Amino acid sequence: MWNLTIPDDRRGRLAGIELSVGAGGPQIGDLRSGVIGARVGINAAIWSGGAVCLGLTALIAAAARGLWGYEPPVSPSTRTPGPATSTG
Repeated sequence: MWNLTIPDDRRGRLAGIELSVGAGGPQIGDLRSGVIGARVGINAAIWSGGAVCLGLTALIAAAARGLWGYEPPVSPSTRTPGPATSTG
């Protein structure tokens, strides 16, 4: 989906954003759970992390609704062969 939908001139920038989110996301989560765990307790840190994860997942799913029905374009090189038929 990435290679088919992102223009070539923007692919490098978006790959950089993806890398920074992948590298920084867990550290932000660690910071959040550490702060909440220190102030309220470990159980609250665990439960609030799960709630934030579910909430953000629902928000992203609603915002990216157009991706739900995505169908890649079919080219002759990517088609899978159908069942063999006999011609005799």
